[in-house]
Formats: sequence, C-alpha cells, structure tokens
Amino acid sequence: MTNPWRLCLWGLCAPLLLCGVARPADLYVAPNGNDAWSGRAARRDRSSSDGPLATLAASLAASRKQGPAPRRIVLAAGRYFLEQTLTLDARDADLTIEGAAAGQTVLYGGRRVTGWRKDGDRFWSADVPEVRRGQWDFRALLVNDRMCPRARLPETGRMEHENRFPVRWMSTAGGGWERVPTRPELTTMRYRAGDLGPWLSTRNAEITVYHMWDESMLGLAAHDPSTRTLTFSSPAGHPPGAFGVNTYVVWNVREGMRRPGQWYLDRDQGRIVYWPLPGENMAEALVVAPCVETILAIRGQKRKPLRNVTLRAFTLSATTTPRKPGGFGAAAYRGALDMTFGQGTRLADLEIANVAGHALCDFGTHGLRIENGHFHHLGAGGLRTQEGAGQIENNRIHDLGLMYPSALGLMAGGRNGCYHVRRNVIHHAPYSGMCIDGDDNLIEENLLHHCMQELQDGAAIYVGGAKANVLRRNVVRDVVQIGAGYGVSSYYLDEKCRDCVVENNISIGVARPIHNHMTLNCTVRDNVFLADGDMDLSFPRSAGFHVTGNTFQLNGKLKIGDPAAVVEWAHNLVVQAGEAGTALSDAMPVTPAQPRQTPRYATAMAMAQPPLLDGTLGGDRWPLGGVELSETPDQRRVRGAPLMAKLCADATHLYVGLIVVGMFPEDRQLEHAWGKDEGVELALGGRRPNGAPLTYVLRGFADGTLESLTLGGATAAEAARLPIRYAAGVDKLVWRCEWSIPLAALGFTPAKGAQLPFNLTVFRSEDRQFIQFAGTLGETWDLKRGGRLLFGDVHTQTEPKRRK
Repeated sequence: MTNPWRLCLWGLCAPLLLCGVARPADLYVAPNGNDAWSGRAARRDRSSSDGPLATLAASLAASRKQGPAPRRIVLAAGRYFLEQTLTLDARDADLTIEGAAAGQTVLYGGRRVTGWRKDGDRFWSADVPEVRRGQWDFRALLVNDRMCPRARLPETGRMEHENRFPVRWMSTAGGGWERVPTRPELTTMRYRAGDLGPWLSTRNAEITVYHMWDESMLGLAAHDPSTRTLTFSSPAGHPPGAFGVNTYVVWNVREGMRRPGQWYLDRDQGRIVYWPLPGENMAEALVVAPCVETILAIRGQKRKPLRNVTLRAFTLSATTTPRKPGGFGAAAYRGALDMTFGQGTRLADLEIANVAGHALCDFGTHGLRIENGHFHHLGAGGLRTQEGAGQIENNRIHDLGLMYPSALGLMAGGRNGCYHVRRNVIHHAPYSGMCIDGDDNLIEENLLHHCMQELQDGAAIYVGGAKANVLRRNVVRDVVQIGAGYGVSSYYLDEKCRDCVVENNISIGVARPIHNHMTLNCTVRDNVFLADGDMDLSFPRSAGFHVTGNTFQLNGKLKIGDPAAVVEWAHNLVVQAGEAGTALSDAMPVTPAQPRQTPRYATAMAMAQPPLLDGTLGGDRWPLGGVELSETPDQRRVRGAPLMAKLCADATHLYVGLIVVGMFPEDRQLEHAWGKDEGVELALGGRRPNGAPLTYVLRGFADGTLESLTLGGATAAEAARLPIRYAAGVDKLVWRCEWSIPLAALGFTPAKGAQLPFNLTVFRSEDRQFIQFAGTLGETWDLKRGGRLLFGDVHTQTEPKRRK
C-alpha cells in the first residue's frame, strides 16, 4: 500500500524539482565562428577551444538535437552568406532566431564576387563561368549594400511597339478577355524601325511589356531584324498592345549602360559588367550576386502548422527572381522570407532590403505578428500575406517595384484571411500602396504617399472582393496620375466589395479621393477630402452607397460619377474656393438625367458562318465586340457587372449572343420563372403576311428553357410557329445564351439601310435588376423607345456554306 505521506511530499516538492530542469542552452553564431565548435559560447574560449558556430545551417542542426522546447539561436553582428535557402520545418517549433540589430546582422542570399578588372574605359567586369554554362542566373546585384540599377533602354521613359490587341476586357468578374489570346499574340512583339537592331543579344536582353495594372518581364527566344519581331521565351501575362497600352523597356544589354552605377549580366561571355560610381574602388568593394529567391523559409502544413517561430533584429538582403511574368501585384515572385502555414509566428525589428522579389510572402499563417519592420529597395513588393490572420503594425515600406512595377507595398486578405493593418508607412510605390481583399479586415491609422508612380487603375489603399472591411483614420497624400489610363485614387473599393466602411480618413491633394467600382451597400462617412482643383467622387456600377458627414474642400467643381449609386447623402460639407470667394453647401451636386426619347441604334455584325449553338459563344464562331446592355427600364445606368450582347446576321438569319456576368453566384437563381430566375427577354419587330406589324417576344433562361410569348401582340399560333434555336450555358460567374432566328419568319428582308426594331432585357437575379439594351420606360416590347438594328450590304449576299 502506498504511503499517503510520501504522495503528499512528492506533490509539494515536484514543482520545485521540475523548475530546476535545464532549459535548452542558447546557440551562438558569429562570422568568425567554427562549425566544429559547440555554439554554446558567444565568444571563442581559448582555454577550451570552443566558441560560436559559423553558419546558420550548423546552428539549426544543433538546435534540432535539443528537442521540442523553447530555444534560441543568437547571431552576432556581421555578414553571413547563404547560397541555399535555410528552411525551418516541424522540428523548429518554439525557435527564436535573433540578431544584434537590423543593419548589424546581415544575411545575404548569395555570394561575394571578386576578381574585378577593367573592361574598356568606363566599365569593370568579373568572370562568372556558371553563368556562361547556364548554371547560374540572376537579376540583381549589390555593390556596397546598394541595389544597382540594370542597364536600360531607353535611359528614361519607355519605347513604343506596334502590336495591337483590340479585344474587349470583360472585367475580372466577367472572366477577363472576351476571347482567349492566342499563343502568337502572347509571345511576339513588333518594334518600331530604328529602336532596336541586329546588335540585340537574345540571350542577354529581357523585355518589360507594360499592361494597364501590371507588366510582364520576358526573355527572348528569337529576334528577326528583317521584320522587327521579337519572340518571347514564355507567354506574356497579357498580349502586347492590350488595354491600348503599347510600351516596353529593354534591360540587361550593353547598349543600355548609360550612367555610373549600372550593370548587366553578360550571359554570352559569362561575366558581370559594372560601371562604378565616382570614387568606388572595385578592389575593395563588397559585391554580392544572389543565388536564391528565398533566404529563409518557414514551412508548416495546413493540418500541422509550424508553431511559435520568432525572427528578430537582423537584415535579409540579396535575392533573385525567375524570368517569368509576375501578374497582378507581381504575385508570381517569392519573398526573401517565405512562409506557409505557421501559427503564432512573430517577425519583429526586421529589415529586408535590396532583394529582387518580395520582402515577405506568407500563406496560411494564423496568429501572425509583423511589427517594427523596415522593408525597402525591393524589386517586387513589400509584405504579401494571404489566407491567414494577424496584425501588421508599425512597419515602414518604401522604394518598391524597382524591377516589377505592378508590385504592392502591402497585400493581405484572402477568403480565410482576417488582418489588422495598423500604423504602417508606405511610400514611393509604382502601383497601389496597399491591396486588401477578403472579409472583416481592419485598416487603420496608416500613412501612404507617392503611390501610383507608374501604373494605372489603383490607389494608395485598394480593396477588392471584400466584405465588411473597415478603413479608418488613414492619411493619403501626394498621389497623382502619371500618363493616361484608368486613373488613380486615394481609396478604391473595387469589384465585389460589399458592406465596407470608409470613415474618418484624410485625402490631401488627390483629385479622385475615392473610387467605387461594382460595389454594393458601402458607407463613406466622416472623411476629410482636400483637392487643389476639381474633385471627383466616383461610383460606377455601384449601388446602395451611404455618404454622410464628410468634408469636401476643393478649388473647382465637385463631380459625382454615377450619382444614382448614392442612396443617402446627408450632413456633408462642400467647401468650394473660387474667384468669387468660398462657397459652402451640403447639397449633393447632381445633373438631372434626361430621358432618352429616341430609339437606340446598333449595327448588325457580319456572321461569316452560322455559329454552333451550344451556349458557349465560342470565340472562333462569333465576331469580336458587341454592344453593352447599360440601361435600366427607366434609362438610368445599370449597377453591377457589365453585360454584353452580340447582334449578328447573315443573309438569312439573325444571331444573338448574350454574356451575363454576375459577382455573387451564390445568390444566383437558375430555374425558369421570369423576374425570379436568370433570363433574357428578346423583342423583335415583324410583319404578318398582309404587311401588318406585330412584335414577337421570346424568353430564354439560363437552364435552357425557351418560351415564345404573345405579350407583344402575336397570337398563340404565330408565337408557336416562329422557328427559333436557343442554347444556354452556365459558368462560375458568367452565363451565356445564343439565339438563331430566321429573318424570313419575321417578315423581314435584310438590305442596305434596313432597320429591324428590337430590344433586349436581362433579368439578373443576384441583384434583381432588369437590364436593357434600350430603356423603354416600360416593357421590353415597347419598341417605340426600344432599339433599331441596322443592316448593310454584306447581309444581302447569298447564304454562306454551313460548317460541317
């Protein structure tokens, strides 16, 4: 039998005994250390021939032998060179890696380059045989801890190419391009005579092709000087010439060496060529060429996240990027610090600078804290964290997008993300300073300035596809539009944002302080917006906006774009300065809409071959382009995503194709009750055999149901005799339908100048809107106010051969 007094004594003494268990010892690393030592001492102990380790890899291996417990690796001041990524995994839970301070402890993701010699009158070069053999490639070079600009043509600005891509962008919600670009459209570009020549090295040259909100960095597979054609080594993100943008820049050629401090990688000869700054001694200079995309990686698993890793007080520097297009936000490039599925990760007092990609990329980390960091001189973006949760506070992010201008200072969110972004400073960004998506994020007390310095269609703070986000007490200044395009803003709520709040923010000197595109039920309140000239508040395709308690101070006119989106305008103060003095007003400046009394016209596009009706509107069957359905029945502008109709004809048939875009497919109804489910109503003017006019009314639904109705005056027998073919198909955000109607059955003969009365109405169930080609102030079949389809000579030709 166990002695109860013994149990009691153990209960009293056990905590004292356990407290005495030795905590794993700190491990020390120093540039003058030795991996043969234990790492238990911060300095070399000559009496025992022991001291700090020399490399992080050795310290990590020693740390893992200590077992699962809180432990620490301490990095002494100095420079450390890592030619391979150091990866933390499940064995490294509860680990802290701590340096002496940012700028004092520096981890480079590359190697030193030595052996410099004169190369002509101005340049110096160093051999890198691995480059010539194709074993090493990089896009960044550091000289004395300065990220050097690459050789560039032209020295400033951009060159223009001759490509055109006149295909309609259907919005992101609409699935992008109206038709998929072909490979030749994505891989070839024709430059202007005199801009380039046979001297261009296809192995060295890299091309940045600019789009609207992003760009593509591309290598060359071929160059034909006789046709002035470049063939890219991989497809561009968008075709050159898309969005009406036809500019480009050439990098990394000797002809682009125009000023001191530049460099290029001569892959033909296997060497680095550099033009030193005045006073630089290449025999003493610290030159680092990157070997990795990522210096430190934290790798957890979705079901087993890596817990409680802390990184503190050191600098990461020198990474490269692969030669491929980055896409929106330069999203294809990794971070110098790259993380997946952490839990309780803390990043404090870090500096990440002079890297080709992002400073940090994270996916799926919860309990994340990024605080007091300094992230600057970045080829791509600053902080990119998605599908996690945490706090990003008191960081400074600047001078980014040096190689990839679509880069973002800070990007956070995702479907499962929830972030608190607070008191960060972001400046000198070529695109948006901050991009937030996902639900329930809080963005407050941040300062952003000098954003949008190269690209278009962005803002200091951009929010897209978000629900219930709050932007409050932020300050934006010095954001101006550079060149022509889709414009720039201080605050931007984009496609699919709903129930967001923009409150107590300040915008200084920005002509369009807030832009809202395809958004729903958002609130703009208690903000102060200041502009030097006119001011534009923009709400295209949005609905349900509450605008209250704001102060708008300007020296010009206040313009409200699409004022029908605003359902509440109250207690706003408009302060307008002018020659006559300062005027105060609280009224919303609205220009009354004038109802359109005349019909709306469209031209029937030629249809070379009868389309295969399968509900897909295949791009090889239907001509490009079409008309937008943009009016409600009362002739106001439509809310929500854009809709397009293709109105086509040959000698015998009318062909109608509809592309119906939604933003919230979870709210879509897909049966066949008009006014409840997704459907299209088509009204066509016709004539009876005796010449008397009548109107046919047809309805087609997303589920494939077709109805011919008597609402327009046709008898039941006449409606039933109309030989119509119809097909519909549903995609994630889009549904499409196709119609084929014999013109003879309408009593209509196509001829030059002939006009066919018609109209179209779409019922979109997600927002319960009736959307018309021509608002009739009534029903679709009121063709007096409806549309007129114009025909030309091409439609009087004989019927083309049908596709087999």
